Amino acid sequence: MIYPMLKKKWCFRCLAIFMISCSIGYNDDDQISSFHALKDRLDSDYYIISAISSEPVDVNMDGSRSRDLLLENPEIARAFIELNIFEDSNIFLEHWPIEYIGVPAGEELDSTQYKSHYSLNYARYAIASYFDFDAETNHITLIDPEPVIDYTGKVDTRFVFPESIRMVTDDIVEAISIRNLYTKDGYVTVEITANYQRL
Repeated sequence: MIYPMLKKKWCFRCLAIFMISCSIGYNDDDQISSFHALKDRLDSDYYIISAISSEPVDVNMDGSRSRDLLLENPEIARAFIELNIFEDSNIFLEHWPIEYIGVPAGEELDSTQYKSHYSLNYARYAIASYFDFDAETNHITLIDPEPVIDYTGKVDTRFVFPESIRMVTDDIVEAISIRNLYTKDGYVTVEITANYQRL
């Protein structure tokens, strides 16, 4: 069973716009021209075409390890990035599947190994942040991304922001992230290089 998305795509956009205060304006013709040029170049949805981990992992619990995460976890194939360019802000969103592990009542989660009586489900969530774009290096820099806080008041480490984001071509975004993946060997920390393509 796969949990449905808890928010529609437009809800993420509205929430991101509402929660992040605007501070930059375009006040002259040059700035307006720059805004339209950047919007034409970047503003779009980009869908995942590859996700390679720094080491082989067994995410689907079949006993075989692979670096190709699209093969290991079909839910990752639903991941995508949004680059939203507005007159007063640029907003980055990355939609990624987050795992939920069900453990029988009275039992504590063993994070060092997978157990067949655990239930494993995924739900797709998005993280959002303002960003700047460097046209010379084609790098996207997130501006003070805020961590996701869980119900206990602690940072939920399942929600991560990319370490590096760049435009590989006009239609492909590369995002490199450090993630904890739940595998047959328990949680494993890997670097993931994901490429997203504008369709």
